[in-house]
Amino acid sequence: MTLKYHKAFESLREIIKIIKQEQVLKEERPVHTLNPFFQREDVFIVLFVTVLAATLRFVLQNKLLPLWFSKFTPIRRRKICENIFYTVFYIFSFWYGVVVITQERWTVDPREAIIREFWTPFPAPMSTLFRSYYLMEAGYYCGALLFLSFDTRRSDFMEFVIHHSSTIFLVFISYLFGYVRIGLYILCIHDASDILLYLAKVLYYVRWNADIYVFSFFAVVFYLTRLVIYPRVVWSVAVDSLRMVLEKPSFNHWAAHWQFYLLHYFLCLVALFVLQLLHCFWFSLILKMVYRSLSASTEALRQDGGDIRSDDEEEDERDD
Repeated sequence: MTLKYHKAFESLREIIKIIKQEQVLKEERPVHTLNPFFQREDVFIVLFVTVLAATLRFVLQNKLLPLWFSKFTPIRRRKICENIFYTVFYIFSFWYGVVVITQERWTVDPREAIIREFWTPFPAPMSTLFRSYYLMEAGYYCGALLFLSFDTRRSDFMEFVIHHSSTIFLVFISYLFGYVRIGLYILCIHDASDILLYLAKVLYYVRWNADIYVFSFFAVVFYLTRLVIYPRVVWSVAVDSLRMVLEKPSFNHWAAHWQFYLLHYFLCLVALFVLQLLHCFWFSLILKMVYRSLSASTEALRQDGGDIRSDDEEEDERDD
């Protein structure tokens, strides 16, 4: 009996010791929920990028590109210029993101049970290159949300509004609270398929037969990036973070003060799941397009409207 009481007493002492150690850790590392790399002038940088993107869009679409496509009707020329702008931007954005990733001293292996590099250290240090990339993306997506009002109206206009709004929310909240490594990967995997989508649209509107092949490649890349890799990143946010807290509550700042991060943790998860639902919706349209391309000739497909995100208000038949 004495031995049992002794073991229980030792266990109690060990628990008290752990609690005291955690309290000391929290006193030594005070809670700072904001990313220490956030600066007030970042807001002005984002606004500058938004204005710059809008200016470049206006100059390219209304001054430069129309001179190269004067043989097309105004409606078709407008569509060509819109999609060239998006193609050029996503090529640059994807290249910029890859450069940032290759310059970082950490790597991600999605085959690992827990992707610790997303969370260790936390908040992750940001180089000047990394920070400038993030602010550029924030500024662009703010501008992209505004562009929707001037772009050719499409059947999935509201889905695009939801997508851009969720993306802006995620970019800002991940930057403010330090989830920047996760944000970096999500932005890059989105850009990879967007390049091919808008390039396929450009080829379609200028009537080059290569659009079918580019679109087929886009469908494969979309599936791999949005429905395979992206869910793994979301799983890391939803599960890996909590698993590491249970393993060792003091492994980093997030785990030591997890209760202070719960609110935007859940908000991030909601926005990430919204994006995943949109990915599934768009992939259903892609499969529909693939089915149509397999069951009809290329010319018949062109006569039927051809774009997986079709234009409701301005059909091609009107500008022929």
